[in-house]
Amino acid sequence: MIKFINKGKFLIIIVLINLFVSFFFLNIIKAEGPMGDYGLTEAKPAELPKYVEPAEKVGQIVGYLLSFVGLLFLILVIYGGYTWMTAGGNEQEVSKAKSLLTQAVFGLIIVASAYLLVKFVGDIVLGQFTT
Repeated sequence: MIKFINKGKFLIIIVLINLFVSFFFLNIIKAEGPMGDYGLTEAKPAELPKYVEPAEKVGQIVGYLLSFVGLLFLILVIYGGYTWMTAGGNEQEVSKAKSLLTQAVFGLIIVASAYLLVKFVGDIVLGQFTT
C-alpha cells in the first residue's frame, strides 16, 4: 500500500518546487536593457495621468470585480476537488465536496449571466449594439 505524506509536507514540497523553478527562469523574465543597465541611465520626464471617462472607470472596477469572482471560483473548485479526492470513501465528505462544486458553478453562471445582461442593456442604452 502506498503511504501518503501529510498535508504540511505536501505544501512545503510544492513551495520548494515553485522556488526552484522560479530561480532558474528568473533570467528569462529579467528586465535588463541592451547594455545591462536596466534602463536606469535614461531619465524620462513624468507624464501626467490621462483623463479617464467615468464609464471607463466603472468598466475597470467591474473588470476587477469579475477577476476577483473568477479567482474565488478557481479557489472554490480547487478546494472542492481537494476535499473530494481526500475524502477517502467518506460519503459525507464526498457529498460536501459535490455540493461545494455545484454551488461554485451555479454562482459563476449567475455572475456571468448578470454581467452579460448588464452589458447587453448598456449597449442598447448607449446605442453601441450592432446587429
